[in-house]
Amino acid sequence: NDLMLSCWTSDFSKRPTFSEVCAKLDKLLEAQVEYVDLDQMDDHEYSTLND
Repeated sequence: NDLMLSCWTSDFSKRPTFSEVCAKLDKLLEAQVEYVDLDQMDDHEYSTLND
């Protein structure tokens, strides 16, 4: 959320560079946090690409 907001700040000089955005995204990917546990959801709440 903070990354998205910082990219859209009205003061252009306060926006992150592309390299900074990439670094922040890399950290998010490396954190290996499960955001959605599909095993805990009912089948009717989502579908797979094979459906």
